[in-house]
Amino acid sequence: MQAEIIKTEVEKELLNMEENQDALLYYQLLEFRHEIMLSYMKSKEIEDLM
Repeated sequence: MQAEIIKTEVEKELLNMEENQDALLYYQLLEFRHEIMLSYMKSKEIEDLM
C-alpha cells in the first residue's frame, strides 16, 4: 500500500533530522490518525464478511 511505503520513508527521515518538537508532535498525530484509519478499514472488512 502506498501509504505504508511513505510512512516507512518518513520514519527513516525522522531518525536523521534534528529534534524539532513541532515536527515530532505533528508526526505523532499523523501516526495516530493512520492507525485509526487502518483499524476502521479492518473492521469494515470484517463486517463485509458477515
